[in-house]
Amino acid sequence: MDGAGVAEDRVRAHAWWRLAADQGHGRASEFLEVIVDIMSAEQLTAARDMANQLKAEIR
Repeated sequence: MDGAGVAEDRVRAHAWWRLAADQGHGRASEFLEVIVDIMSAEQLTAARDMANQLKAEIR
């Protein structure tokens, strides 16, 4: 959750939390609410694009 040991990457964090939330992980939805408040519009767009790309790769 806190990214300990890795460089901060809000876009990547949001994308992975989005995937988890879409699969019903309750805490992921809570984490998304927090991270959205500190992201720029450009970061949110990039995160949504990354989440969509990851979904396509997983299928």
